[in-house]
Amino acid sequence: MRKETLLFGIIAVVAVIVIIAIIVFYRKQKKIEEKTKAEDRKMYQDLKPSENIKKFIKCYERYGNDGKPAFSIFKNPQGNYEVGWGHDFKANGERVTSSMLSKNYTIDELNALFEKDLQNAHKKGLLHFQNIYMTQEMYDALISYMYNTAYPKKVCSLLKSGADYETVAAEWMNDWTYEKNGGNYFRRLAEKDLFLNKKYVVYKQSSGTNYVSIDISEVKY
Repeated sequence: MRKETLLFGIIAVVAVIVIIAIIVFYRKQKKIEEKTKAEDRKMYQDLKPSENIKKFIKCYERYGNDGKPAFSIFKNPQGNYEVGWGHDFKANGERVTSSMLSKNYTIDELNALFEKDLQNAHKKGLLHFQNIYMTQEMYDALISYMYNTAYPKKVCSLLKSGADYETVAAEWMNDWTYEKNGGNYFRRLAEKDLFLNKKYVVYKQSSGTNYVSIDISEVKY
């Protein structure tokens, strides 16, 4: 009898804990939904790259100093073949032939490759950010990040845990401070400001750790 009473007691305690956990989870979800509606946030998979982020990325991926894409294939500093706005053939598992090396791509062909790379960045994010609510600017900042490199693991875990945006934005710059004399540091800085402050402004290195701002309206292609 005592054993049965103890068993029923344990079951009752477990049931109460489960019910409390469900209530806490439900309330948390309701708060997220309310905040989402107030800030016009959507789930990652329901968003797509804005025209602003396309110009933003093209500012960073343009070839040379004249604002143009690369109309012919060249080797990047890593020794990989690229064309257009940072389309990396090796990263996409594509073989480069001798006829491709002598080809001049049209702007339509380069835009098609660019859209394909944006889709690949979005798909990469689906593996990690699916069902996470965010604004268009947060999404765009993540797309720029994943277009350029692997997904930000620590940022992902913070978003999933419901951390405040300032904490997420601060984490954005970790592991990139060593590149202060390179372009990627300033790109991460611009992405962080886009994520946190909704600013579509491109930062480019000026000298040392100084940078200049470039308006995305300067993009001509």
